[in-house]
Amino acid sequence: TPDHGWDLGFYDVTNPAEWMAGTDGGIWNPDVGIGYPNGSTPDGENAAYAETNAGVDVGLSQVLEDTLRANTQYDLSVQIGNPIYNESDTTADYRIELLAGGALLGSATGNSPTAGVWEAQTLTVTSSSNPAQLGQPLEIRLFAVEYVDEAGGGGYEVDFDEVVLTATPL
Repeated sequence: TPDHGWDLGFYDVTNPAEWMAGTDGGIWNPDVGIGYPNGSTPDGENAAYAETNAGVDVGLSQVLEDTLRANTQYDLSVQIGNPIYNESDTTADYRIELLAGGALLGSATGNSPTAGVWEAQTLTVTSSSNPAQLGQPLEIRLFAVEYVDEAGGGGYEVDFDEVVLTATPL
C-alpha cells in the first residue's frame, strides 16, 4: 500500500470491472515549487495522487470498517487538486466512487481544477430500505481518469485530500 490505508490500483478501460494493483500514485507532501502556490493542502501536509496512463483509470482505494446501512444518505466529499508542476491547466479528469461489497453504489466524474487549485466535490448516494449490499463493507475509490495527450502519453496528475464520508439516517 502507498500509505495511510490506501491501496493503489487501476481499471483497464477495456475491462472496467477488474481492479488491478498499480504503481502510478501514492501519497506526497506538496510545496510551493511543485505543488500549490501557498505550499499546502486543504487538510494537513500530505495529499494522495494518481497519474494517468494510456488505457487505464489509475486510482486509490480504501475499504472502510463501516458497512452499508438501509435508509441512509451517504455524502462523500473530496478536495480535488491539480498541482502546478503539471505546468499547464491540462489535466486528467477525476472520478470518485462509493462501493459496498465490491458493487458500485455511485460515482461522480468531472474536470480537475486549473493548475495550483483545490476544489471541493461531493458524491451523494442514498440507500433503500433493503439494499442488496446491506451490511457489506463500504469502499472509497479516487481516480485520475485516462488521459492521453497529443504525443500519445499520459502522466497527468490528479490530487486528492480531505476525504470525508458522512452517513445520515433518513
